[in-house]
Amino acid sequence: MTDVHEYVTIPCPTTNAKDLLQQFLTELPDEFFCVTEKEADSQLKSHMISLLGSEELFEELQKDCDLDNLYVEDEFHTLDELLHVLPDRASRHLEPLKTLEAIPKDLSEKDIEKNSLGIRSRFRRPLVDMGYLNSPDGLFDCGLPIQDVVLTVFVYRPIALSVVDCSNAPWTMVMEQRIEILGSQMLSTLRDAIKCPQDMIYLGDCSEAIDNPDVHIPARAMYPSSYFFIEGVFYDDLRDPRATRLSTPVIEWQENRKERVTETYSASTMADHVLGDLTVTLGKPYLFLHQGNCEHIIIFTTMRLTDRTCAQSVSAYPKCTGKAPQKRMSCEACNSLRAQWLVHDAGDLLPKDPTMLCITCLRYLLYTPDGEKIHPRFRVQKFFGYEFCR
Repeated sequence: MTDVHEYVTIPCPTTNAKDLLQQFLTELPDEFFCVTEKEADSQLKSHMISLLGSEELFEELQKDCDLDNLYVEDEFHTLDELLHVLPDRASRHLEPLKTLEAIPKDLSEKDIEKNSLGIRSRFRRPLVDMGYLNSPDGLFDCGLPIQDVVLTVFVYRPIALSVVDCSNAPWTMVMEQRIEILGSQMLSTLRDAIKCPQDMIYLGDCSEAIDNPDVHIPARAMYPSSYFFIEGVFYDDLRDPRATRLSTPVIEWQENRKERVTETYSASTMADHVLGDLTVTLGKPYLFLHQGNCEHIIIFTTMRLTDRTCAQSVSAYPKCTGKAPQKRMSCEACNSLRAQWLVHDAGDLLPKDPTMLCITCLRYLLYTPDGEKIHPRFRVQKFFGYEFCR
């Protein structure tokens, strides 16, 4: 029986950053807009005293609600302390804990099964570090803390659909960047914050002038066109005079389809829209396309109002608050230095096509001491990261 995978669209509520700001800004307490923790505590204290009518009653309530009252004497506070006093279950005729059975025993470290740090080190670390906290940078636009909405955007690496099973796509997608941006900033600002090696690839063959950076032209300098596709609207980047609307062929194809379709597409420009104007669905995948066919999934994951833990200057945004770990690609000749160049069409000189080489092996294997190519047909391209994903 052939496996059939069905994709179902579940209707979800949409969210607008400007509406969120207008709805909740007037409902927030005064201490929310304080910059320092001391100032916020002072505001909260004065507000509570006015409600209770007595400062003594507030201090008594504060003492009774202290978090230290939740602990009893000789109680363990950390996971390490709990694991070190774990009772022996075998002597009590109890089944062993499956979690501890799965932990490998290391003779060189007898207590590794009881060390929480050792346990956590064996789990695969997340692709993007979520354990961060923004801090105020001390700069204030107009002398006041900013009142805006912070949107968190996940940007994923492109995947080669020809070799990937789409039904298993969540396991093959790699989150490349975690970006925080203000709702008052332009959509084009988000585009500039997305970093992809395909924009940095040098066009053409670099084998004749490896050491001459003037002849190395990055792809984005020649092909600046790109677009976001969000809720049926293409937002093209037309800031560069050489840019073209990449969305035009897609819209024409949609309009000329023989099948009857109910949805229609429209086109606009990035520079004419701020993120706060967009109506998006949190968690829904949208599309960012550049360099003709390099497609990234982007997902708006959260919206929150700015507070005192956020950077208090608009110039501090957008900021990358997480990145995927980059795998170090070693040179396939020396297997020691980092690969920097891709060599194509080298024939029998190299074992595979293309071959990743460091600059040292490239010079010694394919060039004479005078800098001349020993093979006239091979081509060299700069290697930046995950170019093989396409």
